[in-house]
Amino acid sequence: MNRSDGAARMIRFGFSPRIAGLTRREAQDYWAGHHARLFSRVPGLVSYVQNHAVLQLDGEPLSRGFGFDIFSEVEFASPEAMSIAVSSPYYRDVILPDERFLLDASKRAFLITTRTVEGSTGLPNGAIKLVQFRTRAGRELSLGRGVGIDSSAGWDDRVTEIAGWPGVPPAIVRQIPYASTEAAAAAGHQAVDDAVLLSVIVKQRVVVSPRANDPT
Repeated sequence: MNRSDGAARMIRFGFSPRIAGLTRREAQDYWAGHHARLFSRVPGLVSYVQNHAVLQLDGEPLSRGFGFDIFSEVEFASPEAMSIAVSSPYYRDVILPDERFLLDASKRAFLITTRTVEGSTGLPNGAIKLVQFRTRAGRELSLGRGVGIDSSAGWDDRVTEIAGWPGVPPAIVRQIPYASTEAAAAAGHQAVDDAVLLSVIVKQRVVVSPRANDPT
């Protein structure tokens, strides 16, 4: 999972609740379909990953209390590239209007982070992850072995900027892939310490990978 060049990447995490009138499944379907196709064309986009909360049969998330239905990872080459993208005519005229059919922008939050590993884009579509929002790194990733963890595949992203986050702000976003939802749930109960503010079990969808934008 480590990048050979060791260069830090800028990842913007976005969080929003769904709009009233949509079920969680309907929101996930719209986000994974129509909205993903539109967002994949944002100028300057390097990578785009959707993290869908794992839902139970009743349509409620396996991880209670997360509060967000939309949980994305968006990568740009630089803060300047991100600023140009989100102020572009395409973003203004296409992305923002379409968001009104999906998410409640009045309650959205963003975390800007740095990442020095391949991370989510190195995992396949459908990968199950336990995501922790932490006040500090704390426990080593090796904790939790015996419940299906590949500790070498987990990583920490360091938060550099925060906007709209409710409550105590996280300093670390930790993501750990597991072989199954059951393994992630078991680890989630074991790998909790006083640095964990919030956690959620997700199934990821890689919409745009860095390789797709690599001219070589």
